[in-house]
Amino acid sequence: MERRPYLVNRAFRSFLISTIMSTMAVSFGSMLGSIVVGNVLGSESLGAVNVMMPVIQLLAATNALINIGGATVMAVNTGRGREFEAKGIFTRCMMMSLVASLAIAIIGVVFIDPIIDGLCSTESLRPLAREYGILVFATSPFYILMPGLGTFVRTDNDTRLATFSFAIANVVNIVLAYVLMAYTDMGLAGFAVSTMTGYIVGMVVLAFHFRRDNISIGIGKGTVGNGEILTMGSPAALAMMLILVNMLGMNLLVMNHMGSDGMVIRSVCLNIQMLSSIFVSGISQTLQPVGGTLYGSVDLSGMRMVTKIAARYQVAASGTIMVLALLVPVLFLTVYGVTDPAIVPTAEHCIRLFAPFLIFQAVNYMVMIMFQVFGHRPISIAISFMECFFVLIYGIVLAPMDIDLLWLSFFFGEATVSVVILAMSLVIRRVRPEYEGFALLRRPTGAVFEASIPGDRSSMTEVLDGMEGFMCSNGMDDDSSKARLCCEEILLNMTEHSLNMDPERFVDVFARVTDDGVLVTIRDDGPIFDPIKHESKGIGLQIVTNVCSSFNYARSVNQNTVFLTFSKS
Repeated sequence: MERRPYLVNRAFRSFLISTIMSTMAVSFGSMLGSIVVGNVLGSESLGAVNVMMPVIQLLAATNALINIGGATVMAVNTGRGREFEAKGIFTRCMMMSLVASLAIAIIGVVFIDPIIDGLCSTESLRPLAREYGILVFATSPFYILMPGLGTFVRTDNDTRLATFSFAIANVVNIVLAYVLMAYTDMGLAGFAVSTMTGYIVGMVVLAFHFRRDNISIGIGKGTVGNGEILTMGSPAALAMMLILVNMLGMNLLVMNHMGSDGMVIRSVCLNIQMLSSIFVSGISQTLQPVGGTLYGSVDLSGMRMVTKIAARYQVAASGTIMVLALLVPVLFLTVYGVTDPAIVPTAEHCIRLFAPFLIFQAVNYMVMIMFQVFGHRPISIAISFMECFFVLIYGIVLAPMDIDLLWLSFFFGEATVSVVILAMSLVIRRVRPEYEGFALLRRPTGAVFEASIPGDRSSMTEVLDGMEGFMCSNGMDDDSSKARLCCEEILLNMTEHSLNMDPERFVDVFARVTDDGVLVTIRDDGPIFDPIKHESKGIGLQIVTNVCSSFNYARSVNQNTVFLTFSKS
């Protein structure tokens, strides 16, 4: 008997494309829009767009604080069999998003001039930055509400619709941006209008989710408070806010030491980083609902599996972009319209110095999310601060010595963070032996049984025998045969109706000893199948409901999950 990684892989992959597209709703739209800006309006306008990137980062951080935090809380509650909390969490998050985004919009529009003064120290860029910035602030509610709504739709098992909504939003954004900037006199205002229009179209698409049956999100109340949501979202949001601080600080350093040409190079480097961040954030945000569900179930093996999967994807994606930046930096310069022979040689050199930063930043960010999801929020917050200030400190100290060292400070800062994280993990594991692995996963306090059964039931008898023996060895001799009967009934139904007896698919059986008895979790990746409703009058369900002390169903990370609790006699 063994636990297969099949279901964890399926859950991760089913969310990955959607979460990457969600990240694209903010990052990719700005990145591709910058390509249009650089080629249509010129390098000065490209630099002006980069001046406003800290504000875009502020909006992304607000979304992370409220909506990514809320969706993770929703996933953890679902993993614990508390799916009824979903509507209350969703309602709170949408209300908080609306209030926060309106406040940002009003403050930004009213105080646009001092804000631009703080963001930009190059006089030639200020008029263009102000033109673009005032519309970014005015339309900021869409930057938060659309990605936030998409995050909840995705977490509510509608990954296809979420993916499509983000794709269509970006298509509308880029096409309209080109039309407005190339064929009208709107300039950067056209870029801002096209972004807003793309978000509106995306929200209209997402609204179709609420026409489906069996959805979890909607208007409602629950017991989860604002504090729990914001606490869960705070590490990722803080990381983004500190990236904002880092972005602003490094922008000012580049402007002060290299002027407007340096800001053009910085714009290209930042867009390379944004390309990497699409995958970095997408993979990390996939880890949140999938890892949150496994953490809620106290599934240590599942948590190990998902961290390994996330790490492989993260290194592959960021490593590929890093290699491209090292080998063909001129490709990125050409794409963004930077072709001036006076700038290109210096820009290629600076991009190569910047490139190694990408892989260290990707790994550090993913580790920060791991610590957040798996219950180590103070460490997660510490990583956020280190990522921001180590890079800035290196930049401030080294830039006056040599301009090359300014670009290398990105790499030096992130590499230092990686060393500190590794040392911290080793020390904690030595002091606290209940934690294991680099991600400091906590071992369950009670005994655990886990196995996977093929959809054709070929090993079902062996697994049921093993689970019955597990219960007997943990003080439930009198109830083990009844528990076996209940689990067999559920497994027969799930393999027949959800998996259609497919031998290539698997059902996971996970049992854990608690203070009161044994909690059994049975999970498959078939279409929605609630055995409680399916056999509302069947003898099998009556046996299960009479024997179990609790019997619940949840649809989480696109998988069916049945929770059975057997109390000690």
